[in-house]
Amino acid sequence: MTGHAKVGRRLLGKTGRKVSELGFGCGGLWASRMIPDQRAIDLVHQAIDLGVSVFTTTTGEAGGLAQDRLGRALRSHRHRIDGLTITAQVGSVSARSAGAGRWGVLKDFSPLGIEAQLLESLERLGLDQIPVLVLDDPDPVHLTEDLAATLAEHKRGGLIGMIGISGTPARIEASLPSGLIDVILPTYSPVDRSADPVIGMANALGLGVIATGVLSRMAFSKEQKWAGSDPATWTYAVRHLTDRVTAADRVARARKFLLMSRVKNWTPAQACLGVVLANPSIHCGVFRSIRTDHLAENAATCGRALLPGVLAKLRSLG
Repeated sequence: MTGHAKVGRRLLGKTGRKVSELGFGCGGLWASRMIPDQRAIDLVHQAIDLGVSVFTTTTGEAGGLAQDRLGRALRSHRHRIDGLTITAQVGSVSARSAGAGRWGVLKDFSPLGIEAQLLESLERLGLDQIPVLVLDDPDPVHLTEDLAATLAEHKRGGLIGMIGISGTPARIEASLPSGLIDVILPTYSPVDRSADPVIGMANALGLGVIATGVLSRMAFSKEQKWAGSDPATWTYAVRHLTDRVTAADRVARARKFLLMSRVKNWTPAQACLGVVLANPSIHCGVFRSIRTDHLAENAATCGRALLPGVLAKLRSLG
């Protein structure tokens, strides 16, 4: 797919790097075997053609399939690679791959562990450098002097461009005094703005802010169309079923956000993204998608602005 870029650019804090306002999350259902390789790869091609330059990955997701797929897609865009910001999340590893002999996830922020995950990501993505290596929800005790020295060594050597951190607002905040962090990746959406304080702190320090989970799983939207042949609709159906049997306070909260589905001339996803992009403290908002029409719909949000009264009302819901 070709066409003019639609997604705008913002400076990533004081890093000097420009990134797209919207990013593509290479995980979840996109990284599932239920989605054919070529369908997933074609979505990356479409995203790049629409102007998306930020792609987030996790080292071991789906046994490495997520990074393998993104790496295959990037081979067709070598002439653009310097303008793309690829993130690789490290620190959380499969218990089975770590030899623990059980299911689940273990934390490994040892210098050797992080170095192994870095090299694994470079190989799978086919890159000479990971633009943003993201530490996944580390406890402050994980941020040791030895780890800092290892990360600094690989930044000097060019294998890492910047260091990021994802996780709870409290964990992100606790990492800021270390001086290690260039970019934070908090979960943020109109439904969950608990990261507002730490985003403010990051802005004051000149750090980049890449928000994840910006569509809030679309739990408030009832506009999904059922198609028995499309795994996406199976996932949406399970989500809505889960919403109906969850705690009463969460049900009431989801209903409150149904207003997102009633903004004139805006789809629910666009209204959600419109609120996120109206926050100048957020430099990029990352969403996931496995449908070309949804990807184009999300990209079309850029360059638009919600009416001030509508924006104020939607912000007041949080």
